[in-house]
Amino acid sequence: MDTTMTCARCGSVGLEEGFIDDGAYGRVAWFQGERKVGMFGTPKRSGPQRPVLAYQCPQCSHLELFTGPSDWLDEH
Repeated sequence: MDTTMTCARCGSVGLEEGFIDDGAYGRVAWFQGERKVGMFGTPKRSGPQRPVLAYQCPQCSHLELFTGPSDWLDEH
């Protein structure tokens, strides 16, 4: 629990860290630039990327999403 983060919805302090699983690779990433689709309808993953970090408010269940440092993907 991050005791310094405040919920943008209800103002409670102490968001719980978690993650969003894409069902295949175990992590979700943000990619810079316009979304482009490949031949089979899947997105092309090119360019700079950052992991998506998720925090949930234990009071109202609001979910806050942030991007983390790019080297986090290599470490986890």
